[in-house]
Amino acid sequence: MKYAIALLLIFLSGCQLFETSGSEEIDPDLIGDWYMAVDTPTSFDSPADTQVRGWSILPDGSFQNLGVVDSTGVLAPLSLFHETTILSAKNGVMALEHTGHPDIGFEEVNYQITGDQLVIENSFINTNGTFTRSEIGTKVIPPMPSRLGVSVNGESTQNVNVAHQIPTTFISKRPDQRLYLMAKMDGAYIRINLNAFLGSGTYTIGKEEAEYIIVNSDAVTPFQTIMDDSGTLSIDCDDATMRCTGSFSFTTNNPGNNISANPVLTNGYFDLPFFK
Repeated sequence: MKYAIALLLIFLSGCQLFETSGSEEIDPDLIGDWYMAVDTPTSFDSPADTQVRGWSILPDGSFQNLGVVDSTGVLAPLSLFHETTILSAKNGVMALEHTGHPDIGFEEVNYQITGDQLVIENSFINTNGTFTRSEIGTKVIPPMPSRLGVSVNGESTQNVNVAHQIPTTFISKRPDQRLYLMAKMDGAYIRINLNAFLGSGTYTIGKEEAEYIIVNSDAVTPFQTIMDDSGTLSIDCDDATMRCTGSFSFTTNNPGNNISANPVLTNGYFDLPFFK
């Protein structure tokens, strides 16, 4: 009986050591939320002038990417196709395991903490540079709200509102009078290119003027408009507020697609920032 009790105590002791070993391998100064705001060049395809990247690190090594909410500019958790776990982090070296990433499964990066600053070096897929300690929910950049919704083959969906760059969805007018609408959706992108935009009004969406792009961890599948009258876009832009509202619908096709039904977009609506 005494022998059995001794074995049980040894087993429980081992379990306790196993459960706490993960936290003991993580530098306690790393625990918390970190972010970096980087100036980025703007263009008509990407008007955002700031990119925010961040990490939320828990004592067990859980690693959550952070972005910003477009309507408020505050830090928030951001889901990506791959997941990262910190296996160990001490003495300036962080061992990371990446699950679901197509190019790398494991890497070691160098880090240094000075006060509220975290410097990351030699990372393959994460941003190198200096991060600042913060908290989820803290406003770090000015907000840039965007709203777009649409029904795709009968299922309603909306643009994402958390990303590294905001706005996630926008309209820009190119110098050659073309109008460009780009929407980042959950697992997809919507793009509309009008070749002759003359101001607020209703326009026909023609051949190759709009596309719905399905994106997942394995592939990118584009669907384009293929007819001269594939849909319509109604738009009203206010130069004073630099915002546009309106509605849209269009039908797409991909002759090589044999995976899913060609997307038909109906009842689309938007309230978006407008860039020139």
